[in-house]
Amino acid sequence: MESEKIFASILSAFSPILFSYLFKVVENKRQTSVRLQALDEAQKRISFINAYFQTQSALGEINDLKLLKSKLATEALAIKTEIETAYQIGITKAAKHLYTIQKLFLTFRPLSALGWLWHILFYFTLATISFALLGMFIDENTNEYTQDALLKNLYDTDLLLGLLVFIALLLLFRWLAIANFKKSTN
Repeated sequence: MESEKIFASILSAFSPILFSYLFKVVENKRQTSVRLQALDEAQKRISFINAYFQTQSALGEINDLKLLKSKLATEALAIKTEIETAYQIGITKAAKHLYTIQKLFLTFRPLSALGWLWHILFYFTLATISFALLGMFIDENTNEYTQDALLKNLYDTDLLLGLLVFIALLLLFRWLAIANFKKSTN
């Protein structure tokens, strides 16, 4: 029984790291797929240019081939530039893009010391709120978890106002962490 509680605690403590890793793996696979599609398209275009040049060289005159070579070289350079640009845009978008679950639980890796501070404060506030919610179930007289204690605590305005303050802080730290991440990726 005790080992199950320890395992659940360890699992919940490492879940943000696990989610972050899983999202990174999925994002890397998606980026690889996009790059492979772009390279495949570029390779088809280059193959067409080669076939077109071979056909024209078999049929065309020598003067026209020099002009054709320069045009095809320009086209090949344009294809190379498009691939490099698409690759850079993919890297930039991946660095800036955050999934909803990453934004919700801050499962992305902070890029600055201030980002780490906002993450730590977010998780500290989240833990405080969680313990406060669990504490609302504890009966003061018997020290047992009861539904009556929860109902009694729900009518305590000081407790509810305190929870609202902590929830507001939680949302503020979350917003600051996301804003810091976006600022760091620009």
